[in-house]
Amino acid sequence: MIDFTWIHFKASNKGIGIDHYSQFLSNPQLFAEAGEQGAMEHSAKIDQLLGFSIDKTEELLSRKYAAYNCSNKTLLAYPGGQAWIGLGSQVLQTPYQELYEVLSYLKINPPTHLVDLGAGYGRLAFILKAIFPECRFTGHEFVKERVVEGKRVMRLNGLTQESLEEKDILSDNYQLPEADVYFIYDFGTPYDIQRLLAKFLTIFEKKEFFLIVKGKATRSMIHNKFPLLFRAFGAKHFDNISLYSSFFELS
Repeated sequence: MIDFTWIHFKASNKGIGIDHYSQFLSNPQLFAEAGEQGAMEHSAKIDQLLGFSIDKTEELLSRKYAAYNCSNKTLLAYPGGQAWIGLGSQVLQTPYQELYEVLSYLKINPPTHLVDLGAGYGRLAFILKAIFPECRFTGHEFVKERVVEGKRVMRLNGLTQESLEEKDILSDNYQLPEADVYFIYDFGTPYDIQRLLAKFLTIFEKKEFFLIVKGKATRSMIHNKFPLLFRAFGAKHFDNISLYSSFFELS
């Protein structure tokens, strides 16, 4: 467990002192306000407090595999699909502030199980634990190294019930776990995104769930090719995230 006794973290313009990690989790507001520092810097400071070594992990991946936008033939691409090697650690992941905003909105219908599809390092689990302590978290991530690091930090901070697993969500055999909230983002090509959204279409009229979407490509795909996902109950749009539902009126 990291000793946070002498760490002070400015989560707002006034600043909030952190004496212990349990206080950090019990005060979700610390995830909420980036203030003048900006969302990415705010997220980097939280990563540091939690004990993440994301920059180091991504650097090791960049040494081993070709960057997503690089034609360098001396390194092979990450095996099996797009892993976004070479993106900055805070560009790669959704800022804590944005996740806090949409999860807070879900207090209208508190979830019991959230599944993060393309979970990266599982950062969403920490906010979920702070806002909905009883809600289970399951993260599925394609890149083994990110899963290993995410699980290390979960153990470090006492998140023993949360699950972060190495899974290929684009596998033909992949099935959506039972959950009442799913999170997805612009994780791959339009074809990849379309394949995953099609899975949600098959359960839309059978299951009650919320779908949290990060990214313009996925949002556009829903509105152009999967209108059922928003026409029935509308959508709630935040700055960079949209929320859809198969049962709850959002419009």
